Amino acid sequence: HSIPRCIATSSREIFADRALRIVGLRDRFDFILTAEHVPHGKPHPDIYLEAANRMHVPVSELLVLEDSTIGVTAGVAAGAFTVAVPNEHTVGSAFHGAQFEFDSLLDQRFWKWLPTAVIREET
Repeated sequence: HSIPRCIATSSREIFADRALRIVGLRDRFDFILTAEHVPHGKPHPDIYLEAANRMHVPVSELLVLEDSTIGVTAGVAAGAFTVAVPNEHTVGSAFHGAQFEFDSLLDQRFWKWLPTAVIREET
C-alpha cells in the first residue's frame, strides 16, 4: 500500500537507529523521530504532530501503534487513530482513549483489522 511509516520514540535517535539496524528493520521506515526532535516528549502530542507533518498527512489520518500508556496518551492528545499494543512490561495497563487494544503485533485480530483500516482510508 506504500504507506509512509516512521518510528516515533522516547529513546535517543542513536539507540533507535542502531536497534532497528541490528534487527534488520531500519529500511522499513521512512524516518525516526525522537524526543530530541520536538519541544516536548511524550505524553505531549508533539512527536505525533511532527510525524504527521513530515508525512504530509493530517494527524487525524495517522495510525499510531503504541506499547505504553504515555505513548497512547500522546497519540490520543495529537488526535491520531491510536492503537495499544502492549509489551511484556505494559500488559494489563490502562490505555485510555485507544481505539483498539491488541495482545501483540502477532495478534491475529490485528492482522485481520489492519487491511480493512488501510483500504477504508484509501477509498
